[in-house]
Amino acid sequence: MATNLNEYYKSIGQSLPSVGARAPIFEQYGLGSAGSYSGTAQQNTSLLQRLQSGAPQSITAQVQPSQQVGGTPYDQIDFTKQASAGQAEADYLSYLRGIENPLDTYNKAVTSLGIPDVRASVQSLRKQILDSENLLNQVEGSVTGRTQGSLVTEAQRQRLVAQERQPIAEQAQKSYGALGTESANLQDLLGQATNQVSLAQQGFQQKAEPLRTRFESATSREAEERRRVEADRLYQEQIRQYNATLAASKASTAKAKAPSPVTELTSDIKELLKKLPQISTPFETERFLNEAYGKYPELSQSEINNLTYSMRKNAGLG
Repeated sequence: MATNLNEYYKSIGQSLPSVGARAPIFEQYGLGSAGSYSGTAQQNTSLLQRLQSGAPQSITAQVQPSQQVGGTPYDQIDFTKQASAGQAEADYLSYLRGIENPLDTYNKAVTSLGIPDVRASVQSLRKQILDSENLLNQVEGSVTGRTQGSLVTEAQRQRLVAQERQPIAEQAQKSYGALGTESANLQDLLGQATNQVSLAQQGFQQKAEPLRTRFESATSREAEERRRVEADRLYQEQIRQYNATLAASKASTAKAKAPSPVTELTSDIKELLKKLPQISTPFETERFLNEAYGKYPELSQSEINNLTYSMRKNAGLG
């Protein structure tokens, strides 16, 4: 069982993905948003536990979070066409989940190479050798027990021991030779099994690499597109604000330059008064003032009264 993400990805024939590539996987397993993933020890431990426990809660497209996306069989993936980040991720995760556990690959290789039979043969030969050694150790006691109290001399007893030991020793020697051969064969077969696992993992890696590259490229492409859209939105907002400010400034300037009705009326009346040879009566003044006021109906009564008073005073009429 892997104790960290690096070991986990190595066990499935992959190199450790970048933090950016792991972020959406972190989100798919319901551990938090991709944006919150920074590769801390706690986040990596949680992600490792989820990866080892099984499939993620959902495989979700980044552009359309509510849309569920299923993985495409590897041999049906068209690598010449661009895929959405969600689809690329689904294909990548689907392939990773389908990768055979290295231990399962090894066990299959062990069975196909006949390693269990060779192991059994090695164990049997080791038992034969042990049995032979035990028999060899028992010969002398057996001979001594059988010849004790007889007329057999020590020399004869030794010859009997040697005679009885010889076939046992010869059998043990053969077993030793066979054990050496079988042990060497076993080591060779175990090496072949390990090599098959290595080749299988290399094959998985070669297939997974373009899937990971495709996923990372799609993620980067869509992130860049989102940045571009946001930048364009901000630019359009700046233009809108600039146009609004410019329009407000122009309106303010135009309002400041526009002469007030009172100012225009005052100038008009002054021109009228200049044309009079002499203002002799209040009646004449009122007549000219009323003629001028008729052109400016928007003036209030208080404005008319104030202007009338001012003009009468300027004309010396009280």
